[in-house]
Amino acid sequence: MTERGEDVGVQVAAIDRKVDALAVTMNQRFEEMNQMVNVRFAEVSEAFAEQRRYTDFAYDRLDGRISQFDARLTTLETKVDSGFARMERKLDQLLDRT
Repeated sequence: MTERGEDVGVQVAAIDRKVDALAVTMNQRFEEMNQMVNVRFAEVSEAFAEQRRYTDFAYDRLDGRISQFDARLTTLETKVDSGFARMERKLDQLLDRT
C-alpha cells in the first residue's frame, strides 16, 4: 500500500502542478483579453468623440446657413411689404381720381 500511496501522492502533485500552470496560463489569457477589450473600448470611445466633433461641425455650418437664409428672407419680406405698400398707395391714388 505504501507504493500505491506514493503513486497517488505523485499523481496528486502532478495534478497540482498542472492546475497551477493552468491558472497561470488562464491569468495571462484573461490579462491579454482585458487589454484587447480596453483597446477596443478606447477605439470605440474615440469613434464616438470623432462623430460628436463632426456633428458639432455640421450643426454649426447648418446654423450659419440658416442664419444667412433668415437674413435674406427678412430682407425679401421687407421688400415685398414695401412693394405692397407702394401698390396700395397707387391704387388709392387711382381710386381717388375717379
